[in-house]
Amino acid sequence: VNTSITACRATGTLGGGVRSNAYELIIIKSDISGNTAAGGDGGGGIWYDGGNDTARADMALAIQGSTIDNNTSGKGGGGICTQVKTVTIGNYTDAAGNTVQSSLSNNTALDGNGGGLNYPKDLEGSSLTITGTEINDNTVTTSNASSNGKGGGVYTKARTVTIQGGTEISGNTAARNGGGICDDNSNHADSSLII
Repeated sequence: VNTSITACRATGTLGGGVRSNAYELIIIKSDISGNTAAGGDGGGGIWYDGGNDTARADMALAIQGSTIDNNTSGKGGGGICTQVKTVTIGNYTDAAGNTVQSSLSNNTALDGNGGGLNYPKDLEGSSLTITGTEINDNTVTTSNASSNGKGGGVYTKARTVTIQGGTEISGNTAARNGGGICDDNSNHADSSLII
């Protein structure tokens, strides 16, 4: 593990472990676990956003070989909440050929969408790619059954969603739709879900 951010609490609204609006956020071989974001837009482990669609269109989040487990959000995204154009979660392989998987597991969103990952923004050309990642035992609950409680493991409105390369999605629970994945973008002809 390169970096460990654990048992932190944001009593404000965003990012219990990490809050960023940098142009690019890259997390490699890190442990972001046991953190809490009390409310607002959420992100118990990580909150990453540009604040407006112009900024978001140029932003990218990459997570490689990292553990984002046991985080809690008072709103969406128990593990991660992000609204940027490009999101990739996957393995990290070092120079010696050793591969470390990512894990997004045992996170909880108490009143929103996305127990593990919440990607609630519909941006033109947006993409979510998950490769070789464990997405297990995440939970999303809700007090507003008319709009929240979707995507126990992953909630997304990205235009292109690709889940591949040995990704395991197991034991996730949603109060409403999509226990494992809720792909909630059906308004555009260019939207796709590839598993």
